[in-house]
This record gives sequence, C-alpha cells and structure tokens, in this order.
Amino acid sequence: MSSHSLSLQHLVALVAIKHLCPLAVFQTVTKDFLEHLYPIAPLIHVPFFSSQIQERLYPTNPNFLRLCLSLCAIPIASLPRKANIYRFGYYASTKDMVNRACQLVAASRIATSPDWAESPSFNDLICSLSLGMASHYAQCPSRRWALINESIHCCRSLGLYHKDGYRDLNAVEIEIGKRAFWMLYFVQIHDHISHTEPYRLGISSSSLNLG
Repeated sequence: MSSHSLSLQHLVALVAIKHLCPLAVFQTVTKDFLEHLYPIAPLIHVPFFSSQIQERLYPTNPNFLRLCLSLCAIPIASLPRKANIYRFGYYASTKDMVNRACQLVAASRIATSPDWAESPSFNDLICSLSLGMASHYAQCPSRRWALINESIHCCRSLGLYHKDGYRDLNAVEIEIGKRAFWMLYFVQIHDHISHTEPYRLGISSSSLNLG
C-alpha cells in the first residue's frame, strides 16, 4: 500500500466528533438543532437523521459525520445563550468553534472524497449550505460567501434548478432538494439587494497588463 493511501487512512481516523466537542456536548447541540433551529434549516429528514444518531453511525460513515458536524455549526453560531455549554471552556469564541467544524468537514472530504466537487452529492450540498449559514451567524462573511457559492455549485451540479433534476429522486430527496434550492435562491436575492455593485476584481480591463 502506498504512503499516500496510508496518509489518507490516518487522516480519516483523525476526523471525529470528539475533535469538535465531547460526545455529551454534541448530543446537546444536536438536540437543540432539532428542537429550535430545524424550522429555519429544514435540510434533513428528522426521523431518519434521529435514527442514525441513535445508531451512532458518525464514527464509521464519513458522509454522516460531515452532516453532523455541519448541522452542529448552526446552533453553535446562532444560540449565544448556550455558548458556555457548547464551548465547554475550550474555545475562546463561537467563531473559533465554527471554524473548527468547517476545518473538520474539509479534512473529512479530503480524506474520503477528494474529488467531491466534480460530482457533489446531496450530502455535500447540505453540508456546504449549513456551514455557510453558520459562518453568516458567526460573522465570518468571506467564508460564508465561499460556502454559499460552493452550495450553489452543488445545486447546479445536481440539477435542482429544473424539473429533470428531481426525476430519479425519492420523495424525501425531492422535498429537501426544493428546500435547499429556495434557501439559496433567497440568499442570492438578498445579496443582490444588499450589494448593488456586483462582486468583481475591482480593476478595469484597460488597466490589465498580463505581459
């Protein structure tokens, strides 16, 4: 086995819930998401997600691990009254904890699905969108913008902007896909209203000198 394969296996072993927070804190954060924040981020099928939590699939299923880390970032970033519980005396700020969640998701993707961006899945869409929301709440605008654009790429790759993209999906996937699409649609409308000048390099073509 190559050293490259060994290094990826080692990285997989490193990424775990415990590297974000203790299991008891994770269970609290997950419960708070389902009870308080699911209505504003209805991006999972609650019975299925809850059954996977009870079965503790996150140590062996990288996709579910990334989903858990991404969803946890939302209450961490948006429930300041719980900050002392969530940060458990380790993180200096909520932003630091959200940063860690983003880093762990990125590490897991590199280790188990390095080419995910070429053919993103529903899981990738939900993870990027959830982390984008959390980054917005944690006042990390640059990373929020990068993650929302990542989500838009996933949405387009999955074809969720037209009917044909839903043809081979089951009922749950159809509903979640539509919710994710409309969330991203309204984010784009909000950005268009908030930023009358489009995002650009800030230089004119006449000033370019590329040799």
